[in-house]
Amino acid sequence: MPFPDFSRTRLFQPLGMTHTSWRDDYTRIVKGRAMAYNSNADGYHTLMPFENVYGNGGLLTEQLAQLAGTYTSDDAEMTMTAAVEEGGLVLKHRPDVTIKLTPMYADAFRAGQLGTVIFRRDASGRATTHEARR
Repeated sequence: MPFPDFSRTRLFQPLGMTHTSWRDDYTRIVKGRAMAYNSNADGYHTLMPFENVYGNGGLLTEQLAQLAGTYTSDDAEMTMTAAVEEGGLVLKHRPDVTIKLTPMYADAFRAGQLGTVIFRRDASGRATTHEARR
């Protein structure tokens, strides 16, 4: 089985990583993808390797951004905002509490004193609620 097929069927799909793939065609346009750039003396220049890569630097994913939003949890009796900060997902609660989320499996994260936070999706795959379990 080719490596991209193996990764998709044995890793990405079981983990709910529906927007994850290898950069196996550098000419493919990827919706929402940001270009890397570098600042030089004469201005900014793109800094994208134009090659097909399996391994370091070749994984394209957007799972954390999909979970960003405001959620109300009856279990935790609070409203929290999920946000992406420094490349990771966090939960924010007023006045100034930020809880780092550590991935466990698809849509489930360790959340410090909250225990485990699990995001629930509707029929279209959009995250709509979350629950906390201790």
